[in-house]
Amino acid sequence: MRDSMSGHLRVQQHCLNQVKLAVRKQGFSSQRSLAKEAEFSLATVSNFLTGKPVEQATFEQICRRLCLDWQEIAALNFQLKTPPEDKIPVNSAAKSEKLDTLPPYPNGAVPLGSPFYLERLPLEEQIRQEIKKPGALVRIKAPKEMGKTSLLLRMLDFAKQQGYRTVSLNLEQVDQTILADLNQFLRWLCANAARQLQLKPQLDEYWDEDLGSKISCTVYIQDYLLESITAPIVLALDELNQIFEHPQVAKDFLPLLRSWYEEAKTLPIWQKLRLIVVHSTEIYVPLQLNQSPFNVGFPAQLSHFSLEEVLQLAQRYQLTWENQEKV
Repeated sequence: MRDSMSGHLRVQQHCLNQVKLAVRKQGFSSQRSLAKEAEFSLATVSNFLTGKPVEQATFEQICRRLCLDWQEIAALNFQLKTPPEDKIPVNSAAKSEKLDTLPPYPNGAVPLGSPFYLERLPLEEQIRQEIKKPGALVRIKAPKEMGKTSLLLRMLDFAKQQGYRTVSLNLEQVDQTILADLNQFLRWLCANAARQLQLKPQLDEYWDEDLGSKISCTVYIQDYLLESITAPIVLALDELNQIFEHPQVAKDFLPLLRSWYEEAKTLPIWQKLRLIVVHSTEIYVPLQLNQSPFNVGFPAQLSHFSLEEVLQLAQRYQLTWENQEKV
């Protein structure tokens, strides 16, 4: 477990989620609070939590703070130092392994457990607490490429850890012909929600043309999905701004979301539903104040990284930006 040359250890990649969960279980609200309690620098704690090498004594002390067995999570046969590159044959397995561990080019959502994800605190903890509330509505907004989907992945993972069931629907994946028709869109939403909850769609049993698609959809969610699943259900709608391109559908669907949120105030069964909506643009669909889902619930506005956060991210990508002018 220990490199005899350097005396450094790092957390195994598959144990990173376990370590981050331990941080929350032990009551630390952030990396900074853990660093202060353990009397280490923020950079050292960040290295530990992202699978980067730290001195063995430091590694063991942080593990004790988190009530973790350091021998179970430490990487086996870890070597901090590697032979000079010119000593390694070009076609050797060692060379291939080195190439495989190079930092990925930043593109798209950051996978769970990735050491290159920079946690947004205290915002993420606020969202986690909000998701626990009956009938919650969380609104995540930011321009494109700001990390909305990466954040959403982690909030859904947190919900699963609580024993909740999750449904994640990305509106970019919906055909424009479906988005342009309210009835088709609501049937698409219900059918995909059922499949992700491992239920048969059974749309025709609940759809009634005389009642209309909005009532049919609401009855389907209440009498079928919420009744069939005992645990709370987190319904996440990513790229909700796609529906803004279809004003007539948006004028019906957005108030429908608001109505589901309001139902939780009077009907206990709707308290099992937790909504997360994610969008990247301003809402330019005219809605009455009491019909909009964008003036209720918890607003999560993602901001640009601070100077300190940029330096942390650069460190994780192995960039030596000691001169802050470069940032």
